[in-house]
Amino acid sequence: MAFTPDGRLFYNEFRTGNIMVYENESSSIFAHVDVLNCIELGLLGLAIDPDFRDNHYVYIYFIEPVSGQSGIGHPVLMRYTDVNGKGHDPTVILNDLPNTTNICAHVGGNIHFGPDGYLYVSVGDMQVWEPNQSQDISSLLGKILRLDKSDGTAAPGNPFENEQEANPLVFAYGLRNPFDFTFHHQTGHIYAVDNGLGNCDELNVIRPGYDYGHPLASFAENEPKCLDRAGKKPIYLYSKPDMNPETFT
Repeated sequence: MAFTPDGRLFYNEFRTGNIMVYENESSSIFAHVDVLNCIELGLLGLAIDPDFRDNHYVYIYFIEPVSGQSGIGHPVLMRYTDVNGKGHDPTVILNDLPNTTNICAHVGGNIHFGPDGYLYVSVGDMQVWEPNQSQDISSLLGKILRLDKSDGTAAPGNPFENEQEANPLVFAYGLRNPFDFTFHHQTGHIYAVDNGLGNCDELNVIRPGYDYGHPLASFAENEPKCLDRAGKKPIYLYSKPDMNPETFT
C-alpha cells in the first residue's frame, strides 16, 4: 500500500495482478499485470515516486510467468504514469533479475524510496544455495539493491561500485528472504525483516556493504543457536516468551 500526496490509496492485489486505487469510498483498477500465481509469487511491491506531484509515477514489482516453463517466474520492476486514476505508459525499469525456481519461494520482493530519493529493492535467494548466490556480490540474489528510479542503473555511492567483480546495484548482501523493509523517519536507517533459516526470523538494520550471513548463517542440527551464525547480527530475533528463537516455529 502507498498513499499519493493527494490522499489516494494505491494497493496491490497479490494474486490477481491488479493495481488498485481507492478514493471517494470506492476502489477501481489502476492497471493490471499478468503474474505467476504460485505460493510466494505474484504482485509484490508498490511505491509512489517522491516527485509524484510533478511526474505522477507509480512503481510496481511483480513476478511474471516465463513462457513454456511451468512454475518459473521472472521478476520485473515497472513504472506507470497516473492519468486520472489509470495507469499509462508502462515502462520497465529493471528486467535483468534472475528467474525464480519452481519452488516458488524466497523472492523477497518489495520496493521503497529512501530519503536519498533512490529506489531500494529487496530480492530473496530464490532458494539457490549452490553456488552460494547470497554471498556472491556479482549476483543479485539475496540482496538489497539501490538504484536510479529513471533507468534502473546503480545509484551513485553504492558500496561495491568500484569493485570489478561486483554488481554495482548491490547495497547489502547475505540475505535469505527479505519480504519487507522500511526507513526510519529521522535517521534514515533501513530496518528489514529476513525470513529464516530454520526458526531464526530476524529484524536487521541494513548498512551499506554489510553481509547478513546467509547461507553461512546455517547451523548444524545439534547446535541450533541463531546468534552463533555468521554475518552482521540481527537486532532482534522473533520468539515466544521464555523460549529461544531457534525453538519458535
